Amino acid sequence: MLQDQIIFPDEAVFEKVNQAPGRVYILKFNTDDRKFFIWMQEPNAEGDSQLCSSVNYYINRPLGI
Repeated sequence: MLQDQIIFPDEAVFEKVNQAPGRVYILKFNTDDRKFFIWMQEPNAEGDSQLCSSVNYYINRPLGI
């Protein structure tokens, strides 16, 4: 099931889950207990670090920019 989430700057972080096997990432909210796990589907892991940085940049930049 797909759900829309509204994320305000500095409200969440997207990071790799090192305790899990494979390429698992988490979108974790600082304001409550919401956590969304993402399993990477792309066979090539080369771009994962850049993707993670980009997601954090876009979800945490100030509104209106």
